[in-house]
Order: sequence, then C-alpha cells, then structure tokens
Amino acid sequence: MATLITFLKYNTHLIHQTTKALERANKKKRFEQLFTKLDYAQSEPLFLQTYLALREVEVRGLRLLHEVAVLKLMLEHEQKARERERQLERQYKEQERGNGKETVIISKDDLKDQEKLVNKDRKRAQEATFELVELFLAQHQTLVQAGRAFKILDRKFDLVDPGTDRKILRLYGRLGGTKTLLLKHTQEDVDGPKPLALAKRLEHTRKNLRQQLTALSMARRQFAGTIQQHIPVIGAL
Repeated sequence: MATLITFLKYNTHLIHQTTKALERANKKKRFEQLFTKLDYAQSEPLFLQTYLALREVEVRGLRLLHEVAVLKLMLEHEQKARERERQLERQYKEQERGNGKETVIISKDDLKDQEKLVNKDRKRAQEATFELVELFLAQHQTLVQAGRAFKILDRKFDLVDPGTDRKILRLYGRLGGTKTLLLKHTQEDVDGPKPLALAKRLEHTRKNLRQQLTALSMARRQFAGTIQQHIPVIGAL
C-alpha cells in the first residue's frame, strides 16, 4: 500500500477512535462528574484548554481534507497531460511513417511543449504533497496534544487510542523518522506511473475522513454543551 494512503488511513482511524471515546464519555456524563470534584477556579481553565485542543484537531482535520482534494486534482491534471503527451507522440510517429516530414501537423516543438506541461503538473503535485505531509504531521501532533489535555482533566481517560498511535509512530520510524524522509517516500508514490489510480484512492480516503470529521464535530459540540452548562461562556464555543 502507498505510504501516503497508509498514513491517511491510520490517521482517519485514529480520529474515528477518538470520536468514539468522546461519544462514550459524553453518554456516560463522565465530564459532568468532574465539575463536582473541581472548584470553579480549577475547572474553567482546564475545560476550556481541553476544548480548544479538541477544536484545533477538527480545524487541522478540515485543512487536511482540503489538501487531499488539492492533491487529487493535481494528479488528475497530470494524468490528462500524460495522456495528451502519449497521443501526440503516436500521431507524430504515424506522420513520420506516412507522408514524411513535409506534411507534419505535429512538430517536435509541440511534443516539447506538452512535455513541459507534464513536468509542470508533476511539480504542482509534488508541492501539494509537501503541503499534505506538513498538515498530516501537524494534525497528528495536535491530536496527541488534545489527548494530553484530556489526561490533565481526567487521568483515566484515553482520547487517543494507543495502539493505532503506535502504528503511526512505527511506520514513521521505519521510514527514517524524519519529515524529510517521509516526504521522500510520499513523493515517490505521487511520481508513480499511475497518478489517476492514486487520485481515486485519495478520493476514497477523503470521503472516509470527511465522515469521521463530521462525527467528531458532533461529539465536540456535545462536549461544549457540557461545559456551557457549568461555565458561563456565552457564544464562545
């Protein structure tokens, strides 16, 4: 499986598990019980800090969703440019085998121009990949930080599933453990011979990510409702 798709798949699964953990806690009114154990001076900063960390996970996720769509679009453009390039090469060869170069409709300059377009689209896809990797790492770090914030609030509550998080960290380690090496591997995916196939997988991954972010947003709003019942923060959440 492509490195980029694998990381996005694990990330989406981690968000799914985070949402389920938050939904269970909301249903059991776990956080409401904490208000009875903490005084107002303690509860207000802790709950607001935790909420903001959770909100940032959602914001980063939405940006990641956007960058997946951008990369998909760039790959589709590259595929069309490649197909056009192959078409021009076939027509040029047929013309050479037919009436010779005197009646050539497609020139070598046409082929060079199309090659430049292919390279331009490939470069744009590489730039989109860089942005996507940057956002993935930032979003994962934000999710881990949100988990730590919830731990401060409730030491027994695991917002982030340790097993899935370890899978991400192990894969990251096997690829060299640096952003540079991760980018190198993901760009190899993008530079592969079948950009349209990768674009289709990205679309499927994006659909799943959008569904999980929607569910996370709903759970986050329930958590916000609990806070607003005890802390007078009108309109801020």
